[in-house]
Amino acid sequence: MKLDRARTHLGTLDVSLNTIYPSSGPRIPLIAGFDLDDASWVVRTGDFRPPGITVASTHIGDIVHNLRGALDHLVWDLAILDGGAWPVDALGREIETQFPICGGSDGQRRFRSKTVQSVRLHSLTPEHRAVIERFQPYVAGDDALTRLATISNADKHRAVQPVFIVSQSAQPYIRGSRECEVVGGNGSRPILQSGLEPNSEILRLPLRNIGPDPHVDVLVEVAIGVGFEDRAPVTGTTLMRVADVVEEILAAFEPELTAPEALRTREAADRNHQP
Repeated sequence: MKLDRARTHLGTLDVSLNTIYPSSGPRIPLIAGFDLDDASWVVRTGDFRPPGITVASTHIGDIVHNLRGALDHLVWDLAILDGGAWPVDALGREIETQFPICGGSDGQRRFRSKTVQSVRLHSLTPEHRAVIERFQPYVAGDDALTRLATISNADKHRAVQPVFIVSQSAQPYIRGSRECEVVGGNGSRPILQSGLEPNSEILRLPLRNIGPDPHVDVLVEVAIGVGFEDRAPVTGTTLMRVADVVEEILAAFEPELTAPEALRTREAADRNHQP
């Protein structure tokens, strides 16, 4: 259910992103000029209002919380299946199980740490722990779960996930120059990929043979998008990859958790834990 809910919000995310800077909306101004210290022609953004918190921010939060919750519910269900009862300590307090998302195997807060093995994966069999480890970023070579943990923790504990403008793809075209020569000749130059704020540098062209009044006639069309707090682009595709990984993890355990014996174990555990 949580995975389905996340996918529902994914379906509306791109719509909410398009309301931040619609294609028909105001342009971000660009300012160009000669950098005497670096002998370069530089293009920067002018003054504009970054988007800040919008409806897209809450959509992102809804998506990541549902995906993170689906994984945590999975581990809770596995703890009951493997332990035959609700995971509680000697005083009857529920143990804080959680799907671990680790950047490595050994070390503090890594997969084989005491906290992960004794608390997060309490009651789980070695076989189930091995399957969970297989999906860890350091084993799978995929940063989807790392991205999920980073966004979820920030949004859950500190603030609604803010969004920023980022430059996604663009190429400047040099149409001519005066009293200077662009190093490498005319043509396209790669644009800097970064978060965009007022006075953000997006292009720097080294010059030579510089006269007293250098000028470069350059056309810059910047494709902008919306980024996370770390300026990585926010797109439906970005979070769809996270959802696909979560679905793959859930599918790996679904046959066991939906087997009749597993359902009876869960029903008995819930009934026995009733206050």
